[in-house]
Amino acid sequence: MKTTVLILGALAILAAPALSEDDGGAEAARLAALERQAKVSIEIFRKNFKGDTGRKATALLDLARVRHDSVVDEFGKRALRDPDPEVRMAAAQLMADFDFNAALAGKYLRDNLSANEEFPQVQKSIVRSIGKLRYAEAVEELKEAAKRLNEEPYRDVTVEVVRAFGAIGDPKCLPFLLWMAEYGGHALKWSTGEVSVDTGASGDVDQRAAEAAWQAKYGHVKPKRPPAPIIRMYMQELETVVKKLTGQTFTSATEFRKWLEANAKSLGLTPKDLKR
Repeated sequence: MKTTVLILGALAILAAPALSEDDGGAEAARLAALERQAKVSIEIFRKNFKGDTGRKATALLDLARVRHDSVVDEFGKRALRDPDPEVRMAAAQLMADFDFNAALAGKYLRDNLSANEEFPQVQKSIVRSIGKLRYAEAVEELKEAAKRLNEEPYRDVTVEVVRAFGAIGDPKCLPFLLWMAEYGGHALKWSTGEVSVDTGASGDVDQRAAEAAWQAKYGHVKPKRPPAPIIRMYMQELETVVKKLTGQTFTSATEFRKWLEANAKSLGLTPKDLKR
């Protein structure tokens, strides 16, 4: 009986590597086939990636179907740097599905964000894809992209940045969201004519100061028109993302700041992070 057990045990040990080698061989064959497919697809892409925007977009769609790192490189090194902003925008949109190597795709998107500063629609697509890939290493670049929120063409970019922060889910995004709530919101909602006040104070201090400055300059205060839809969307997204990241609903930026200060340590934040 003992001899039988030993023999069965030895057979099991001998059989295990054989199964593993079979599995490994199948995987190696699959990867080799994918690499060959990627190589051929890239060659075809390079032949077709010319001419008008439509033709280039079709070539991008065909190449995006191949899930291989070399395809990500082709998008990052060629498509995202195309002279045509519409092509760059299409490339950025397709890269949102490159989750098989989100780190590589995210890096290329991040590195091309500031290069498209004069093309807000391209930036919007890049930011959206960074959010879908949850690429946390782009947080600082996202902050920079959101700082032009007072310029109308860039407000869409700001909304996408807020959404991306929500998707990334990093608590270290919260201080910047606080800045947006305290200062960005006032600049959007309370600037009148040529009057804009940003003292760095929280609460409604900037609001009152802007109204007083407007009254001094124009002689009377008229009811302000409702904010534009994109501004309402921006504020709504901000509230939604802050609630997602904190689990709290705040009635004001002041309340948000107090909560962050009270919970800074558990969130991994420092006093410098929350400096006004």
